Amino acid sequence: MKKIYAVFIILLLIASLSLSFAADDYETLVIPATATGFTSSKITTSGGYMHKAYCTLEGSDIRYTIDGTTPSTNGTGHLLEISGNVTFSNYGDILNFRAVTTGGVSGNLKCTYWK
Repeated sequence: MKKIYAVFIILLLIASLSLSFAADDYETLVIPATATGFTSSKITTSGGYMHKAYCTLEGSDIRYTIDGTTPSTNGTGHLLEISGNVTFSNYGDILNFRAVTTGGVSGNLKCTYWK
């Protein structure tokens, strides 16, 4: 009986872990030559704040910052190249994120969010 109970508890823990990692929202950000951040209604909802964002880049390289400064097309900020990805793991970084394209074409940043 104790073995059955232990197996049941382990299965219950595994099920609860898989539920807690379900994505909460998604968006595609168009990153132009002027600084752009995540959409406010996507990162701050009535159900709480997004604490994690995973993003992949298509279209054009971008530069981004997460400290409240404004990135520039000629060197300020972190470079994220086409097909690159980045993960932000706290609400402050997500809130302060700003990005610009480095070329003449806008980048498309595809982001999934978790609370």
